[in-house]
Amino acid sequence: MELSRSECLQIAKKHWKSENVDVLSFGGYSAPDAARGLIAISNILWIKVRLNDTKIETMRCFVKTHPHNPFHLKLVKRCRAFYKEAEFFNTIYPQLKDYLKQKIFPVCLYANDTITVLEDLTATGCRNYSSGETFDFDHCMATLKSLAAFNAASFLYEAATKSTIDKLHSDILFISWFSHLPDHPGNKHLMTGAAAIEAVLAKYFPTESEAIRAQFCQLLRELPQLLLPSSKHRNALSHNDLWGNNVMFRYDQRGDLKEACLIDFQLFGYNPPAHDVYTLLFMNATDDSILSRIDELVDYYYDELRKVMHDQGHSVDEFLTKRDFDESKDESVKVGLASAVLFTHFTALPEEFLAEIIRDETKLKRLMEEDRVEIIFKSIDHSEAYKQRLFTMINNLLKYLKGEVKF
Repeated sequence: MELSRSECLQIAKKHWKSENVDVLSFGGYSAPDAARGLIAISNILWIKVRLNDTKIETMRCFVKTHPHNPFHLKLVKRCRAFYKEAEFFNTIYPQLKDYLKQKIFPVCLYANDTITVLEDLTATGCRNYSSGETFDFDHCMATLKSLAAFNAASFLYEAATKSTIDKLHSDILFISWFSHLPDHPGNKHLMTGAAAIEAVLAKYFPTESEAIRAQFCQLLRELPQLLLPSSKHRNALSHNDLWGNNVMFRYDQRGDLKEACLIDFQLFGYNPPAHDVYTLLFMNATDDSILSRIDELVDYYYDELRKVMHDQGHSVDEFLTKRDFDESKDESVKVGLASAVLFTHFTALPEEFLAEIIRDETKLKRLMEEDRVEIIFKSIDHSEAYKQRLFTMINNLLKYLKGEVKF
C-alpha cells in the first residue's frame, strides 16, 4: 500500500471535514482475509493527525490496492475494476446522494485507478454477517431495503436528467469481470469455473441425467450474456457482486439490526433490479426456511421501492411496473442461481488452500484460467462447510432446472 503524505492529508481533510488538519504520521497493515480478494488486496490505513492546531486524533480507513502477484496484477489492470469503482464514487455517487435518505454506501475518501480508500465502517457499528452463515430473514430484509433505495436513486437520477444511465455513463458500464468477451480474464475465469463444476457434477452427482447436467453447465456459460443490460426490461444501477463479504450490517448499542450497507462497486452494472434481488437471496439465504419464503422477500423489496418513490413524490409505475418486475423474474432467477454457484465455488474456498496459490504466479494462473478441478475436489473432501455450501447452491439450481421448485 503506497500513499504519499499529501494523499493522506487529502484523505484526512475529507474525513474530518476540515482544512485545518496536519498529518503527523501514517501507516498500514493487511486486513483480515486480505488474501481472499479476487481483484483487490484489503488493507487498513491509519493516519495520526493534529486538528485545529491542538487536538491529536488517529483515524482508520479500509483500503483496496492492486495485488502483488505479477499475473494477478495483469488481470486486475486488464479488467479495469479499480477505475470502474473510482468512477462510481467520483462521478455517479454524487448524482445519487441527494435521493438517498439512509446510509447504504461507505464514504469514499479517495479513489483512482489503482487504489480505493473508504471509511472504516466498523467504527460506525457495522460488521459482516457471521462468515459462512446464511442470512436470516431480518438481514435479508435489511439488505433488500438498501437495494430498493439504491435502485430508486438510480431511477430518480435518470428522471432528473431526462436520460438513462447507459447513455449518461456509457464509458463505465463495461463488464469488468464476468465479461462476454472470450479473451477477457473474467470470461476465462468463469469458463474455468464452469468446467470445474461440470467435473463436480460428474463425480458427486452421477445420478443426475446427462441432459440436466449439460443444461446446468450451459446456463453457467451463458451468464455473461445475461449480465448485459436488458433490451426487454427496465434497467437500473446494479451491484452484481452481492456475496456475503460485500454487505455489512449496522447495529445499535443494544445489538439490534439497523440497516445494511453495500460495499465494493468494482463489478457494478446496469440490469433489471430483480437480478440483484435474486442473486442476493440465492447466494446468502440458503436455509430452506428462508427460501420457502422467497416470494415474501421479493414482494418486500418491491414494496420498499414503492415507498421510496412515493416519498420522493413519484409513483413506482413511472419507472418499474409490478408487471415488468414480475416478467423479469424468470431471467433473474437464472442469473441468481447461476451466480450463486459460480461465486461460491471460488469465494468459499478454504483459506488454507487459497492463500498459498494467490502468492504463486504459476499456481494462480492455473487456478484462474486453466484448471480448478483439483482444488475444488480437495476442498469438498477436506472441508465439510465448503462442501455443504457449494452443494446447496448446486442442488438449488438442479431442482430448478428439473422443475422440482419454482421461484
